[in-house]
Amino acid sequence: MGRIAKTEDNIVSIPKSVSVTAKGYVYWNATTTWVDKANGTGKRADHKKECIGVILCPGSDWKKDRRMYANPTYYQLFPSNKGSSQNTKADKAATVRKEYPQRFDCISVGLYAVADKLAEESGLYDVLLDVFGTEKTQLILDLAMYMISGETAVMQHFPHWAASHAIFSDSIRSDSFISAFEKEISLSLINKFKNSWAPVALGDGRVFVCYDSTNTNSRAKGVFLVQKGHAKDDPEEEQVNTEYVIRQKDGLPITFNVYPGSINDISEAANMFDCLSELKKSKQRHQERNKNTADNISIAVIADRGYVSYDNIKDLRDKGIGFIFLLKKNMDITNEVLDNHIDEVKKSANFMLKNGKFALTVKKKIFPDDEKESWFSYIVYVSDQEMTAAETIETLVRRDGVEKTFRALKSRLGMDKIGVHSENSMQAKNLIWFVASVIRTLLFTKTETARLREKKRNSIPAVVDLLEEIRADKDLLTGTYARRYLPTKLQKRILNLTGVTLEDIDAVIENLTD
Repeated sequence: MGRIAKTEDNIVSIPKSVSVTAKGYVYWNATTTWVDKANGTGKRADHKKECIGVILCPGSDWKKDRRMYANPTYYQLFPSNKGSSQNTKADKAATVRKEYPQRFDCISVGLYAVADKLAEESGLYDVLLDVFGTEKTQLILDLAMYMISGETAVMQHFPHWAASHAIFSDSIRSDSFISAFEKEISLSLINKFKNSWAPVALGDGRVFVCYDSTNTNSRAKGVFLVQKGHAKDDPEEEQVNTEYVIRQKDGLPITFNVYPGSINDISEAANMFDCLSELKKSKQRHQERNKNTADNISIAVIADRGYVSYDNIKDLRDKGIGFIFLLKKNMDITNEVLDNHIDEVKKSANFMLKNGKFALTVKKKIFPDDEKESWFSYIVYVSDQEMTAAETIETLVRRDGVEKTFRALKSRLGMDKIGVHSENSMQAKNLIWFVASVIRTLLFTKTETARLREKKRNSIPAVVDLLEEIRADKDLLTGTYARRYLPTKLQKRILNLTGVTLEDIDAVIENLTD
C-alpha cells in the first residue's frame, strides 16, 4: 500500500468509482470484468480494486467531505493529479490536451448495438454487403442510423454526430466524402439491391402488401427527377415522387421507386405492378429450385381509391396479382352496391362483434364491360380475393402503414425536403432513406409489446433516446472505454425486446478506438 503522508499538500479529492472500508481506506475500481454467476443465471461484475489512500477523518461520512490523503498508488494511477491541492492555473493548463480527439470521451453505443442486431437478423446487412461491398455498406448503415438518431438528412452535421456514436465504418467520414459517395452509387446498384431485398422482405405464402406514393418538394436545379407536378401545398413548387410497397402484417418496407414529379399516380402504379409481377415470378422460380411448394407465393395489393382504373385492375389480373381497393365515391358501381344492399347490411347476421361494425360481401362486376366479377365489402372496397367482409376488414387494419412510413420519413428522417446536386445523389439519398425506414420499422415491430403497456414512453423517438443514453466513457489514463452505469429498467426492456444483451453492448465498447 505504501506510506500515507497525512500532510496538507497530500490532500486530494476522492475520485468516482470507489469504495471505503470501515477504517477509512479508499479503494478504486481499477478494472472491471464480467464473470459467470455461481448459480449460472448470468454475469456479474468483478472489480479489481486498488487502495489509493485514506479519508481525512476515518469513521465520518466521507460522502459529505470527498477528500483524502493519497498514497503512492494514487499518484501512479492519477499522475496528472500529483500536487493537486496546490495546482496553479499554469499547472492545470499544462494538463489540457492540445490535440482534439476524433472521438469524444463519451460515446453512445446502444443505438448501434440494436441497429447491428436488427440489420443482421433481418438479412438486410447481408443483402447490402453482397451488392455494395463492406465499406459502402458500413457507410449506408451509418447514414441510416444518423437519420434515425438526428431526425435529419443534412449530411454536413454527420461528422459531429459520429464523433459521439459507435458507428459501422472504421473511421468518421467527412461531409465532402459523403457527397462524393452519393454520386458514386449508380442506379443499377440500387436496382440490384431492391431485387435482392424484396424477396427477403416479402416472405412466403399468401402475402398482402400496401402500396402508395407521396411527393416531396425540392429546389434542386438540373436534376431530371425534380419537375412540376400536382403539389398539394403550392402547384408552382417542383417535386419528386416516391412510391413504397410495404408488408401489410408489420409495415416492413419491401421496395421503392423514385419518379419525376410530373408523373401521375396511375402511371406510377403500372410500373410498380410490373415490379411486383417480376418479384412473384422470382419467388416462384426460387421455390421450384428448392422444391418448396408448400407455401406457394401469392401477392395481393392493398391501395387507396386514387389507383382504381379499368387499366390497372385488368393489368393486375393479367399479372396474377390480387387486389383490395377502396372505391371512389363517384363511381357508378359504388352507388349501385350501396343502394341495392343498404338494408341487407344492417341485419344482425352481418354485425361483427369484434369491432362493432356491420359488414357484407357481394359479388359484382366493377365496370360494365368487365370480364369477371369481384367481391365488394362495406365500406365499399373491391377485391378479387374471395374473402368475407370480416376477413377483408381484418386485412385492412394496417392499410395505412404506407402513410405512416411516409409520415416517419418526412417528420422523423428528414425527407420533408430534398437538397441534392445530381441524379445519382437523389437516387442514393432515397436508398439511404429506405434503409433507415427498414431499420426503424424493425425497431417499431420489436418494441410493439412495450407500447401496449405505456405508449408515450415507448414511442420510437423515446426508444431511440433511451438507446442513445447507453454510453461508454473513456478512461483518460488508458484510452479505453467502459460502461459507467447499468441500464435502467426501461432500457433493459428495450434491449430484451430487440435481443441485445449487455455482453453485446460491452463487445461494441471493446471495439471503440480514439
